[in-house]
Amino acid sequence: MFYKTLKTYLKRSSQFSRLLQSVNTAQKLRLSGLNSSAKALALSHVFSNSEKSILLITENDSIAQHSCDDLEVLLGKDRIFHLSGYELLPYEQFSPRKTVQLERSNTFSAAVSGKTGIYVVSLRELLRAISQPQIYKKLLLTLEKDKEYNIDSILSHLVSAGYQNTSQITQAGEISKRGGILDIFSPQYENPLRLEFWGDEITSIREFDLTSQLSLREDLTEITAQPIRELSLEHLKTGIPERLQNRIAEHGFYEGIEHDISLLLKETSSFLYYFNSENCILAFDNEEKFAGAEAHLFEEVHENYEKKISHIKPELVPEPCALFKKQTDLDIKPFQTLHLTQADIKAVTSYIEFSCKTQMNYNSKLSLLTDDIDQLLKKSYSVFIQSDNKSQSNRMQTMLSDHEEDIHYHVGVFQKGFILEDAAIAVFTDHEIFNRYRQKRRFAHFKKAEALSDYEALKPGDYIVHIDYGIGIFQGIENISVQERNMDCLLLLYADNDKIYVPTDQLQQVAKFITQEGIIPELHKLDSTRWETTKKKLKKDVEQIAADLLYLYAQRKIAKGYAFSRDTEWQKDVESSFIYEDTPDQIKATEEVKADMETAIPMERLICGDVGFGKTEVAIRAAFKAVMDSKQVAFLVPTTILAEQHYVTFSERLKDYPVQIEMLSRFVIPTQQKVIIDRIKYGEADIIIGTHRLLSGDIEFKELGLIIIDEEQRFGVRHKERLKALKHNVDVLMLSATPIPRTLNMALTGVKDMTIMNTPPENRLPVRTAVIEYNEDMIITSIRREIDRQGQVFFLHNRVETIYGMEEKLSGLIKDVDFRVAHAQMSARELEQVMMDFYHHQFDVLICTTIIESGIDIPNVNTIIINRADKFGLAQLYQLRGRVGRSDHQAYAYLIVPKKITKTADERLRTIEQHEVLGSGLHIAMRDLEIRGAGNILGKKQHGIMNTIGMNFYNQLLKRAIDKIKRGEDRDIFDVERYHIKIQCEIPFSLPETYIEDDAIRLDFYKRLNNAEDEAEFQSLQEEMRDRFGPLPQVAEYVFQYYHVSYWLANTSISAVYIGKRKITVEVDSTVLTKNRIEDIMKNISHDVQFSITKGAKITVKMFHNKIDSFKVNFDVCIQIIKILGKIKSDLT
Repeated sequence: MFYKTLKTYLKRSSQFSRLLQSVNTAQKLRLSGLNSSAKALALSHVFSNSEKSILLITENDSIAQHSCDDLEVLLGKDRIFHLSGYELLPYEQFSPRKTVQLERSNTFSAAVSGKTGIYVVSLRELLRAISQPQIYKKLLLTLEKDKEYNIDSILSHLVSAGYQNTSQITQAGEISKRGGILDIFSPQYENPLRLEFWGDEITSIREFDLTSQLSLREDLTEITAQPIRELSLEHLKTGIPERLQNRIAEHGFYEGIEHDISLLLKETSSFLYYFNSENCILAFDNEEKFAGAEAHLFEEVHENYEKKISHIKPELVPEPCALFKKQTDLDIKPFQTLHLTQADIKAVTSYIEFSCKTQMNYNSKLSLLTDDIDQLLKKSYSVFIQSDNKSQSNRMQTMLSDHEEDIHYHVGVFQKGFILEDAAIAVFTDHEIFNRYRQKRRFAHFKKAEALSDYEALKPGDYIVHIDYGIGIFQGIENISVQERNMDCLLLLYADNDKIYVPTDQLQQVAKFITQEGIIPELHKLDSTRWETTKKKLKKDVEQIAADLLYLYAQRKIAKGYAFSRDTEWQKDVESSFIYEDTPDQIKATEEVKADMETAIPMERLICGDVGFGKTEVAIRAAFKAVMDSKQVAFLVPTTILAEQHYVTFSERLKDYPVQIEMLSRFVIPTQQKVIIDRIKYGEADIIIGTHRLLSGDIEFKELGLIIIDEEQRFGVRHKERLKALKHNVDVLMLSATPIPRTLNMALTGVKDMTIMNTPPENRLPVRTAVIEYNEDMIITSIRREIDRQGQVFFLHNRVETIYGMEEKLSGLIKDVDFRVAHAQMSARELEQVMMDFYHHQFDVLICTTIIESGIDIPNVNTIIINRADKFGLAQLYQLRGRVGRSDHQAYAYLIVPKKITKTADERLRTIEQHEVLGSGLHIAMRDLEIRGAGNILGKKQHGIMNTIGMNFYNQLLKRAIDKIKRGEDRDIFDVERYHIKIQCEIPFSLPETYIEDDAIRLDFYKRLNNAEDEAEFQSLQEEMRDRFGPLPQVAEYVFQYYHVSYWLANTSISAVYIGKRKITVEVDSTVLTKNRIEDIMKNISHDVQFSITKGAKITVKMFHNKIDSFKVNFDVCIQIIKILGKIKSDLT
């Protein structure tokens, strides 16, 4: 916390001493002369030397956020609370996004609980009508260990306060009840909480991990669950309009409920009244601008109110004065006030003029900086330099090593540096030293579970592939009775309504049929030979591609290339100058690429990851490494706009180094192209970024060392042939934004060098999505909102015949907005010019076809309107929506549909509307994209086979085929080894639905038990089940015992096992049951054991009990015998 460091130095300032004295005596005090970051320091000084909270009010939410950033650098996050804005228009039929709800919950809860801190709010949010503090306080629920509560009452209270009841918690604001276990994720906690009940008494409160769902520690005696929403459905007034009552009954917290708060609550309040004048100081930042901000707010409110009541009854729409209060309605007289402004404020007579200068922008001229530092040090100033992270701080120390003893370095950066003359303090920020726009990466305050591959999990109605029976439909899990024993089975439906039941210990024989959207497979008949015929063809094809992949891999490994040198100091310098903290994926990718480059084997590595996941930064580091060894780099991209984007990025990142970067595309004039081509030929150009122009015959490299290819599959056959010639013995790094299936990545491990980057950028917000009928008012409003915040808009109209008519219509509706058209039938040069103009914000709205589907990254575009969205597939909609939301602004997607659409289209649109971030409903879109990615790697023929048998099953077969060839085995790839041994079990075992209600979770446990590879994994699974669901019922205990038996049977020569209530039999090959093994069994088994060798060898153990609570012994005895016989197979070989 930077304030603690500065505190000592502030003691020598008469102005800061006077500030504390004046705060103790003056009711109103004006502070002038400070820049925005120095204001944060002054407020921190007041706060740290008083016992009062401060409520800072700013002109808008952007300033509020920047103030919070500075205050967090000074005081840490625990003491700073931001009442963030809704990011919505008045009366808009949306609720705030989830992270805003959670952040506001933390702020409201801290305020009503009397937590001392600095609270920051925009004028707009101060004026917003909200719940009264005394009502909000009732929503806080404190729960203590060893006390009794009604668990159903707790659930009811939390659901009414906005929690979502789910089968498994994945993010803050959710609860989950499983028997006597209640999971709660209240947003003020870093991790979710697990409460265990014995009857009505809480016997344990512990944190647990979101991803593993396992408890972390058990040392909490009390917790408080905050409300998630700003009103409770338990505290609504009587006489609510019937339409609103119906919406609440149907949806609970319906979209946009916050705008109706005055219609739902008896009285409303302002955030001001969450504070007491005796323990809170009000601070106004540039309040001379508040009148204009309020006028603009009410102009916007009235405009939207008129639109709303034009199609909704006025009694169902709160009046403007009920949505927001006016400044004159708020009683600030009792509060002590600070006024942070240069302007004179009426009735404020006490003021302090601070001697403060804002840091100049040094534009990377370190000599100017060092001159200024020398001058400041001569005057006995204390000099501080702030950096975003530790590596950048170390870099600054290296660059200013001559001043090593004189400068203080700090991690954490202000918006603006400053010099306080009276305190003799100078604070410099590295982003102003290097003239970098400060892009603060806002880390998610609220954890989410890692995205699970839900699309691989089975749910009723899914198509499956069974290794013996072919394609069927999964109907669900059924507990059936077999030979007087109940067991869980997968019910599979085949042609002619035939059914088979697959025991849960044979899950590896079943794979979900995953293929592209719209492909419906034909069900196989159980009595048909068609599946066997398909398997024969598959075996041949899959083994051929496995052999081809291994051959290509082996050829690469024996080729000789250039081994690059180890990292130079400059290399380390470039990597540490990255303005963000590397994600784990970036670190891994960088290490793998550099390790490849340092060997004499030519690199051919593929990096997969969506836009914004950090692929370009890895490419920059690889390119710089090549240049350090005097090698040239060719960076090949599919479009002119991408060439320009990469050229700008590379130039910005490497501007401090003697690296010559050039760009070749159609947009470079012929005379300049000739100059660049000569520079390439004579080695004067180090990094050349270009389109397919780079592959032309007139391009000759002097010393090509590295080729970087962005989206190779988008280049034509002729270009690929030229690439092959260029690639010979040269390192190649390929980048792809099309995801690769996890299962394919596993299959190709050790065959193809791939790096998967899954970590998304932290500051990316979910895209707010709405399905609407064509509505010109809505179109005008959405475009206007984006233009007002200096953004741009995609308007997608996918019919070239009528696209210019749409341009004319929209231009008539919004006359002061610039529209342009782009579609695939335009000439390449004309299209590229339009796209380049849009990229450089030469106009506001691009009316276009689906040409924007991929390869476009324009962070300033944060609204997309898709006309006739019912005509698109889910994967395509997902990709189109992904064109926006690439900055830290809230993005919007409007899907326009006609009144009547097909049921399939409606389901597709509702799916994408409800899942604004990648969730289970959107995994079908990921699935389509991954199949495309798999096709890119494996080729079109294999892509076709995947559509025949499903991607998941295909990848399993490919893995087996590769393993088979590597090991030199003569094994059938359709052979699932573990299930040759027949196990009969009379003892009932299952995971009861009453214990684990969610079928998907039960199935997941069965799947993991099938795949368990050692004793520790069984133990871990059992502990996890106990932790998440409470004590295991007896039949669930037997599940683990059964899978233990199955595990120990692998790789033995035992042919069959029977586990009964009164006896156990184990059948083995009679030739291997030696005298020593018989003696070993007799010595270790205390029960009656009999041996028979008439038909093979059979070991029979009689059990002297039939009590259900002692059947565990039966399994233990069986495992003992298997362990004694476990080495038979290896002994034979």
